[in-house]
Amino acid sequence: MIEAKMTSKGQITLPKKLRDLLNLHTGDRVMFILRRDGTVLLTTQTVTLNDMFGAFDYKSKGKLTKKDIHNAISKRMRRKYK
Repeated sequence: MIEAKMTSKGQITLPKKLRDLLNLHTGDRVMFILRRDGTVLLTTQTVTLNDMFGAFDYKSKGKLTKKDIHNAISKRMRRKYK
């Protein structure tokens, strides 16, 4: 059994073992589904490069820097997961 403790603000840190088992990384979404029998199903939604392919309407005026690419990805992810 893997266990986590809730803070006074209702926050839970998923233990590293669980994050590794679920292949979770920064920015991944975790969803909790409450079942009729009172159990909770935890499911994940990871973001892959394939998910982002073709998602950007960024028009380049020349060579892109890493900062340009990071800003375009950040802008799109904020819009998609708002």
